[in-house]
Amino acid sequence: MSNPWLLVAVAGMFALQALALYWPPLQLLLGTVPLGIDHLALVAAAAVPVMLGPTLAKAIRRARAA
Repeated sequence: MSNPWLLVAVAGMFALQALALYWPPLQLLLGTVPLGIDHLALVAAAAVPVMLGPTLAKAIRRARAA
């Protein structure tokens, strides 16, 4: 990866979001509730096209250019 700090930032963001959802002191402070497996699956299903779309578009452009 050309920017290792980006990976650190993304991992840190995920960790902070998990803490906000699942650590009781932050739940109380932020007014959050833990997500169930059904809601996590819905979030993952919505995120996959957003993550794969640009990657597939890039691959198609590279294939056409070759």
